[in-house]
Amino acid sequence: MLKTLYVEDQTRGAVKIIKRGKVWAVYRLDQVIVARDGKRTFKFENRAFETWSYPPFEDKDVHGSAELLDFDFIRRWTPHLVQHSVL
Repeated sequence: MLKTLYVEDQTRGAVKIIKRGKVWAVYRLDQVIVARDGKRTFKFENRAFETWSYPPFEDKDVHGSAELLDFDFIRRWTPHLVQHSVL
């Protein structure tokens, strides 16, 4: 199993989950920068807002890379996090 996972969650939004020892730390999406060429850069908060002693997700819901997150989900649930680069 991967140590860093990405999930679209209906209550938390898009999150990054990192396994640290026996604890799963959950980080919220902080910002998405969309370049003119369409490339997306995902930035997550530096501090975990939740920790769990068990995986807070189902295997079918996880992604191994932030680029695989459903961008329509992000725009629908947290449109204020999406910024378009003018450079």
